[in-house]
Parts: sequence; C-alpha cells; structure tokens
Amino acid sequence: MFAIAIGAAAVAPGAASSAPALPAGCEQLAGDAGVRCVYTEGSHTLALPAGIRTVEATAIGAAGGNIVDDRHPHLGGRGAQVTANLNLPSSARTLHVIVGSPGHDTSGWNNQIPGQGGSNGGGDGGRSNTFDANPAGAGGGGASDIRTTAGDLSSRLFVAAGGGGATPSRCGDGGDAGAPGSANEPDLTPSAGQPGTPTTGGAGGANDPDHSEPGWDGSPGRLGHGGAGATAYAGGAGGGGGLYGGGGGSVQCAGGGGSSLVPTSGVLDLAERGTAPRITITYRTRTPQSCTSSLCFGS
Repeated sequence: MFAIAIGAAAVAPGAASSAPALPAGCEQLAGDAGVRCVYTEGSHTLALPAGIRTVEATAIGAAGGNIVDDRHPHLGGRGAQVTANLNLPSSARTLHVIVGSPGHDTSGWNNQIPGQGGSNGGGDGGRSNTFDANPAGAGGGGASDIRTTAGDLSSRLFVAAGGGGATPSRCGDGGDAGAPGSANEPDLTPSAGQPGTPTTGGAGGANDPDHSEPGWDGSPGRLGHGGAGATAYAGGAGGGGGLYGGGGGSVQCAGGGGSSLVPTSGVLDLAERGTAPRITITYRTRTPQSCTSSLCFGS
C-alpha cells in the first residue's frame, strides 16, 4: 500500500516520525501547549525554530543581600517579577537569556568586608574604613533579562530588576525593585539610594554637607548597573541592577532597587521573598504532522 501525502512528504504506514531535538533546558508540554524552557542563574542561549515570532516569558530579578546579624538583622530588597508576551524582531532567531544572582550578604557589626553585587548589574556594598564596630554594606541583586545580542544592553527586550542591598543600622532594609532603600530616621542626615527609573539610574544616597569628601555618598545607578555603596566611616549598600540600576546607599544606608523593562502586554509585580531568580520561556511550534494508516496531514 502506498501512502498519500497531503501538504507534506509521504510517510510510510507505521513509520515513526522523528521530532527535532529540544534545546537544552526545555521540555515538550502535553498536547499543543508548546515548549517550555527554564533558566536559572547565569548566561544562556535559546535557538528558536524557524517561524517563531512570539514567546511567553516570565522573569524574576534577584534580591539584594541581607544583614545576617543577631543584633541588627535586615533584609535585602525583593526582585521584580515580569510576565509578558514578547513579539520578537524578525532577525531574532537566538535569544540570550541572562539570569542575575542575589547580592552577597554581610555579617553586620564588627565586619569590614562588604557584600559583592549580584551578577548582571548588582552594585557592590561599601567597605568600612574604620577599625571599630562600624559595618560594611551588602550587595545589590542582579537583574534578569532577555536580549537579542550578547553583551549589548541596548538589545534587551525584557528586564526584571534586582533589589537593593541592606545595612545593619539607620536605613537598614534594601529597596525593592523600583523602590528606594528604607527611609532613614528623621534625625539622621545620611540617606538611602534611590530607585532606577525608565530613563536614568537612581541617585546615590547623600550625606550631610560637612562630609563632601569622596566616599561619604553612595554612587548613582546607571544603564544596567546599580551604584556602589559609600565607603567612608561605615559602608553603604549596593543598588539593584535593572534597565537602569538603583543608587548605592550613603554611610550605613541601604541601596535602591533597579527599574524594570515591561512590554506593553506585560505585568509587573514583586517576587515573593525567598524566590530564586529565573526566566521561563514558552513557545508554540507549528502543529505536528499526523498520519492515519494511509493519509498524512501536514501543518
């Protein structure tokens, strides 16, 4: 018996169809729900099948570093969670998926070693330059993004920002993505880092005018990167990464969260505390060819 092909190459009765191999980190979902790819911390690439112009994506940015100190524990800011349907440029056959890491914790008082910023844009915490109990700041969390060109921040399609780092005292908790570091006490002049915006990095925390020498203010955020914390007397915390990074905290003050890039169809929220940064991408391929005993129907 000969097979009859309609809109597809003939397949002999009983012959098994060979599906293309899935990219690393991806799985075929049941029915026609498509292919789901899940990525954790680090840099990854996703080569899409021909004809894929739209993907569904969820990205979670990393949290800022915590202060793990029994006397003055404080929490880093939460990363953003962004969900959207992405319409891809016609030339985008490969997506570069970058998942940031959390800012590094510090142990608080009697610790002069600052927390490093998380990968993909987290700002470094500031080092204490004194020899007493003054603490160093924690690092800001890195962002998670999808881009069309490796290493090119301008090609990002989608960004979930990271949270700002914490410090042990004064304005202690780091700013959530899109928010400043926690407010300082009213009678204290040093201030927390400010959040990144859609067009510019967050301002660094400012100290009082009597301390205008270098090291007393936090560094401002910039495109893709959070600012570093202050390094004079006692360290400030780093800002979170993002579309634009959050500002670093002034002396003993927390970092601001970064800003996110949300497509028109997207939804912006904050990740639940303790959620690991990641990116999930789902795409739907064309309907696979199906065969009866004598007929094959292509997509």
